[in-house]
Amino acid sequence: HLRRDRVPTEIVELRTSYRLPAEVHEVAMRLLPSIAPQVTPPTPVRSTGEGILVAHSHDLAGATLTTVRQLLGGTAAGVPADGGPGSGDEPPARSVGVVVPSRQRARVAAALERAGLPWTPEMRGGAAPVVLLSPEAAKGLEFDSVVLVEPAQVMTESERGLRTLFIAMTRCTQRLALVHDEPLPAELGRIPEAPRPAASPTASPPRLTRMTSPTPTASPPRLTRMTGPTPTVRPEPTSPRLSRTSGSTPTVRPEPTSPRLSRTSGS
Repeated sequence: HLRRDRVPTEIVELRTSYRLPAEVHEVAMRLLPSIAPQVTPPTPVRSTGEGILVAHSHDLAGATLTTVRQLLGGTAAGVPADGGPGSGDEPPARSVGVVVPSRQRARVAAALERAGLPWTPEMRGGAAPVVLLSPEAAKGLEFDSVVLVEPAQVMTESERGLRTLFIAMTRCTQRLALVHDEPLPAELGRIPEAPRPAASPTASPPRLTRMTSPTPTASPPRLTRMTGPTPTVRPEPTSPRLSRTSGSTPTVRPEPTSPRLSRTSGS
């Protein structure tokens, strides 16, 4: 469409891809053999280390809303997602283009409205960070991240088919997300899974230790000192002393006896 009559033109094939990160570029270029087999895929110059996000859900509007929140880092224009903080797993996108086929536009717009996420139908400076637009309207635009809703319908609704799908997939500079219910177009092949964010380490709850009192042990018997009257020692009766004299029969010497006192009356 840039050609003009009587204006000399020269077509130069693009050799280097500056817009797309390598992860998105590799998948999008799978469409080239079907839409432009004579074109050599350009070489990407950078990588983000983030694969393509793929969300399969019967609730396209709900899955789209969840994906938009994730790409915005959990908040959009100061509006928290579900009343909580952002996930903090990746830097938030400054702009998210939500590319939808015509039959899904009303549902997705209603989901954004119910969630209170500011959005706009066209890209304008200083406007809402979420832009909801058709694949045709996305041509020539760039967004930090793109959420492509139901790629199979994008392809079937357009007269240009896979060419329109190629345009929609090549609008991002950082992340691409595919939200779908119908099977993805076979031309895309198997899409590598994006690495899941690591769970934030949480402090483990303190362990409750049951304190048990020591088992009572039997105390040793106490020695009680008995106090009482001092026992008296009674002298044993003495036996008569035997004196042995040589050559004679031993004689028994009587023990001296104390004089007996006789009590007389009148004294």
